[in-house]
Amino acid sequence: MVAWTSTDMFILDVVADDIENLGDIVLRLNSSVPSAWRHRAGRSFAREEVVLSLSRLVKHNLLQTYVEDDKEPALRALSSSSLPSEAYETAWFGITPQGRIVHSSWEPDNRSSNQD
Repeated sequence: MVAWTSTDMFILDVVADDIENLGDIVLRLNSSVPSAWRHRAGRSFAREEVVLSLSRLVKHNLLQTYVEDDKEPALRALSSSSLPSEAYETAWFGITPQGRIVHSSWEPDNRSSNQD
């Protein structure tokens, strides 16, 4: 069984309702609004930390990776557990059914017991 970090869970929460790119995920984690994860965690999230979590979540099929389609203005899903071959800035990430199960069983009030 994988021990998910608080950053993993925060990212699942950020993408629970929409597909997001790396920049948007980092922005939402570090938002200045009081309900943002930066305030609740008591720290900011570095891009490198987010990339590591994204990699772990994709590898374990909790997130799906998407890239822009070459033929039409749409996103194309990569095969399951596939990471982007190019820079993470060009990829988008969405929660998978397995990710929804993990996210729905998470209790954010207990986040201090699962620190990074």
